[in-house]
Amino acid sequence: MKNKIAEIFIIFWKTVNLIVLLILIIICLLGTFYKTIAFGYGLGDLFMYIFMYFATFLHLILTIIFRKRKIIFVFLGIIFAFITIQICLTVTNWRNYLWNSDTFYLPCPQHYIEIKNQEVEKTVAVEMCGGEYDSEITAIWNGKLMKVENGNLLIPPTVDKYIKYPIDYIKIESVYLDCIKIESADAFMREGHKYLFNSDTLQISKKYLLKGKIERIENGMPVFRVRIVE
Repeated sequence: MKNKIAEIFIIFWKTVNLIVLLILIIICLLGTFYKTIAFGYGLGDLFMYIFMYFATFLHLILTIIFRKRKIIFVFLGIIFAFITIQICLTVTNWRNYLWNSDTFYLPCPQHYIEIKNQEVEKTVAVEMCGGEYDSEITAIWNGKLMKVENGNLLIPPTVDKYIKYPIDYIKIESVYLDCIKIESADAFMREGHKYLFNSDTLQISKKYLLKGKIERIENGMPVFRVRIVE
């Protein structure tokens, strides 16, 4: 009877140990290949990543080395379950700033797109992660609008229904409007944003390479905030 209880006890902790190891591996894989896990320490997150990878690797090695020493699984299960709980709490409730239920990850920055159509006027908040809606196109300036020639205009699905298709022309604005809010145009350009422009200086019938993202929609036509790369 005692032997059976002891066997169940060992099986239980062996299972716990394997579950904890699997959780650590999944967290590491998600942080590496899916999204950056946010601990809330800024650059200090790098050290937390190193600790997390080291703990996972150590747990895996110890599990393999001591796979025949059953009692070891009790200590491994307890120690690494504690470490796993600490990691999970650090990236949620204990994060170094207010947690807003975005478990593990920083929320994507929200970009607000204004809709100014005849039938509807509203502002739509769109999550934009890692430049996923940054468009790059070539277009020809006709004095008022850009005629789209090549490239992909990336439109968030949440505002797609407010646009009239096909998109032959777009309105553009310069990123200069953003740099005014930050500091000065000169300082902004020194940081690498070299291609600010004034629409009055654009040459009619000239082809331009544009990079930017949608800012608003006016009467079914998208308006892009862009920089020009010549």
